[in-house]
Formats: sequence, structure tokens, C-alpha cells
Amino acid sequence: IRTRRTSSYCENSAYTTVNWIVETTPIAGSIVKTPDVMNICENEVVSAIFTSGSGGNGIDELEYRTKNVTWSAWAAYTSGADISTADRSGVEIRTRRNSSNCENSGWNVVRWNVNPAAVAGIVSGLGSVCYGSNSTLLHASGYTGSIVMWQSSTNNWTTITNIQHTQPTLLVENLTVTTKFRTVVRSGNCGQLYSMAAEIKVNPIPAPFITGAGSVCDLEEIYAYATEPNMVGYQWSISSGQIISGQGSNLVTVKWSGSGSQSISVDYQTTFGCTMTQPFSFTVQVFTPETPVITLNGLTLTSSAFEGNQWFLNGMIIEGATSRTYVAIANGDYSCIVTLNECPSAVSNTITILNVGADPSLSFSMDVYPVPNNGLFTVKLMSPGSSNYTLTVYNAIGSVVYSKESIVVSSGFSHMIDLTNSPTGVYTVVMQSEKSRFIRKIVILDK
Repeated sequence: IRTRRTSSYCENSAYTTVNWIVETTPIAGSIVKTPDVMNICENEVVSAIFTSGSGGNGIDELEYRTKNVTWSAWAAYTSGADISTADRSGVEIRTRRNSSNCENSGWNVVRWNVNPAAVAGIVSGLGSVCYGSNSTLLHASGYTGSIVMWQSSTNNWTTITNIQHTQPTLLVENLTVTTKFRTVVRSGNCGQLYSMAAEIKVNPIPAPFITGAGSVCDLEEIYAYATEPNMVGYQWSISSGQIISGQGSNLVTVKWSGSGSQSISVDYQTTFGCTMTQPFSFTVQVFTPETPVITLNGLTLTSSAFEGNQWFLNGMIIEGATSRTYVAIANGDYSCIVTLNECPSAVSNTITILNVGADPSLSFSMDVYPVPNNGLFTVKLMSPGSSNYTLTVYNAIGSVVYSKESIVVSSGFSHMIDLTNSPTGVYTVVMQSEKSRFIRKIVILDK
């Protein structure tokens, strides 16, 4: 702006001038960042291309800084230069256009959030469980980032089951097969990693069984029972009787007592410590048929047992003779054995018949009872007419342990013998006359 005074006759005055220099409003330049994302992964490289601003005094400021725990001081940045993000959590680049007379422009800023590189870590926990009802707690540790999910596999990751769980501990229950578990770890948008897996081995529980006789007959016999081998802590028990040997092993021998339904049970655990829910039990039927006593009426023999009879003549089976009674059709020694549930009794007393085909009123027979006995037994002889007999008892080596002579038998004879002081064993009872000889075997048991 200027002014002067004019003159009509003289020269005009000089101009007086005032002026202002008008500076263009400063506008910050532009920054195009690479990569053009907000979140990146640690160890990636970032850069930016700068385009100058306008206005102002024509001077641009271009700076950058990085963040670890705290931000660094701003430093000059060269357009297009790479900036490393190693051990960084953030990067910023800024620019502005300066002004000499006006306010500088505002800052134009680009930034990246740097996500730390994922570290997979490791899963740990109990190495084995027992099949069936089980539980164990797995722990994920040493990882960087977030757990996206857990995964499991029973075939070394050929097939995978995703477990939607993001906590560092996982409760695993009721495994039935050996299984591997791992975590999926991700840091921001960075790629996911798989942790080192933990394998939980599923050990078998005992598969108990007992082999051996399910029915027994002879209470003097020793029976063997076995179960699964290669286990530990075997403990056997029986309901009635005695375990003779093998307690603590998978094979025991047993001597039963009593009768009827009995049981043998076993408890043990595997070498991995897996146990049974309860001892395994095996039912044993103990059959002890009583020794039958047979009697004679005419030629009809009768057993004291109502069922299971088998008649014998001279020690040989009489085919089809299984009723309680049997009518003799031949002379000889008759006896009977009772079999119930495949368990035979001891042989009955023996009755000798010598008058088949003769006058039924004439009957020869000898009976010794009870058999077996404790040394006290009765000898009974039926004989038609009158005869002199000698009664002799021999032990197993043929020595005479009892003798009685000049016994007059007229139709019938009965005599009790006391050998209770004699040892146990088999003895032979003989009654002999000039025309007849009767022999019977007896057994003397413990007193």
C-alpha cells in the first residue's frame, strides 16, 4: 500500500509505501507406507515413500521412531529406507511442512503395530493313565502370543480333533486310547505355530479271568486255578477250603471243603499300577455224593441213593443198570456208584449173590459196612444151611491184623470188628468155609 501528496504546480511528493509478504499456508506432504497394514509381525521390514508438502517456507521435516518398551527419540528418515522391526513393538514415520512466518503444518503420521513373533511353547502333563475312568491336567508353557485352540490326535496327527479351548490348562478325562495333545499359538496376525505335543499313553487295565475246574468232586484232590500272567500284587481268596500254594502269583492250587456253590476270587494290578474295580470271582460247584449203601431182598438189590446209580457186577459196569433197584440175573459181587453232576461217589458196600437160578429161599451174601470207615465196621454174612467159617482181615502188605475162627453161620451172621488202632489204608476182609470164600475190600480213614 502506498500514498503521496500531489501538487498542482510543483512536483508531487514521493510515495510512502507499506507491504506484506504473504506466505502460502503450509501443507504437510504425504507418506505411503509399505506394507500398508496396521499390524505386522516382528522381524518384518517396513518403509515409506514420501511426497513433499506445499506452501510454507518449502522445508519438510521427515522423521521416524521405534518402540520397544518405550518410544525412541525422533530421528531423520530417508524416503524409502527400510526399518527393521526386530525386538520392536511399534514404528511411526511423520512429516510436516515448516513455515517461516506462519504456523508449521500439522504432522502427517503413519504407524505400524508390531506383534511379537509367536513362540509355540510346550505342553506337559502326566505321561500315562489307566484305561476307562481317568483324568489328567495338561499345562501349556513357554509360549508367546495367544492360544487359539488345543488339538488332539490318536494317530500321530494324521487326523486331528480341534478342541475349542484357549486357556493354558486343559483337563483331559476318560481316555481309552493313547493320545497326543498340542496347542495352536498365534501372535496377532502373524502365522500360527504348534506347540511341542504331550503324549498320554493309555495303559490297559486288568482283563481278569480264572481258569480251572468249575465243578469238583474229590475233596482230597488238589485243583489248580490260573489268571492273567505278568501282573503284580496277586491276592487270592476262596470261600471254603485252603489255598495250598501259589498265593501272590497267577497260579494257585486249592483244596476245597464243604459242598454246593463255592467261589474263588483274585485281585491284582498291572505293572503300570492299573487296578480292577473289584476282585474277579469264579464260581465252583463242589459236589460230594454220599457213598451209597446197598441192601438185598431176595434177588433185588436196592441203593440208598434215589438217583445217579450205576450198578456193577464183579467190578464191571452193568449196562443200563442205573435205577435205584436192580434184580440180579447172575451170581457174583454186586456194588453201586452214585454219580451226580459228573461227580462219582465212593464204591458202595459189596453184596455177593450165589443163588441165581436156585431156590430163592437159599441165598448167599456177604456185606461189610460202612465203607469207608474209621476202623469200626460190621461184617454180615447170609448163608443157607449151617457152615463153619473163618473171618480174617489183612492189611495192604498181606499181614493178618484180625482173625476169628470156628464161626458157625446158620442162615445169618453179623459181627462188629474194631480196628480203630490200626493205621489208615486199604484192608481185605475174608470169610472162608470149606465150600465158600467171600472177599471184601474196605478203607480205613483218619480217625
